[in-house]
Amino acid sequence: MIKKLLHGLLLLVGFVFLFTGCASEVPKPTVKEGKFHFSVTYEVDGKTETISGVYVCKFIKATASINGWWREWDGYIEGSDLETEFQLLTNEDGEIRLDLGLDPMYFMSDPFYDYGDPKPELTIFYNEQKREEIGEYWSSDEAVLEGYGVKLISYEYDDPIENAYL
Repeated sequence: MIKKLLHGLLLLVGFVFLFTGCASEVPKPTVKEGKFHFSVTYEVDGKTETISGVYVCKFIKATASINGWWREWDGYIEGSDLETEFQLLTNEDGEIRLDLGLDPMYFMSDPFYDYGDPKPELTIFYNEQKREEIGEYWSSDEAVLEGYGVKLISYEYDDPIENAYL
């Protein structure tokens, strides 16, 4: 009786692994690391600034669970402690940040990436007083940001690599 119960339990566990994807291996990239040049030019209070460098992408691991498959990546700017999102300006209404929009999944051609081509984005995050006044938490509207003396001028990013996932 106990033998039949254990056999049934093992069979059930096997079916769960088979139908949830846990029994199969997550495809891994053939190219696991890449370096990509980027350049972003913006203006703050009439002064033009350019951030440029090399964005390094590294594959960390692939995981399968009952919730599905995913791949973990690391991305950072080579030789810098600069993050891919950072504060440009703080004023009486809040904080203006620049997000470079860099994503290792895009550059390494991960098939799970489906957000389009990366691009930098300027955003003002309003302080509590301004939020109550206008009823908004943030804005990425170009006209609003230009009113604060901040605008994006240009950007260039390398193309993603060709990669296979096996």
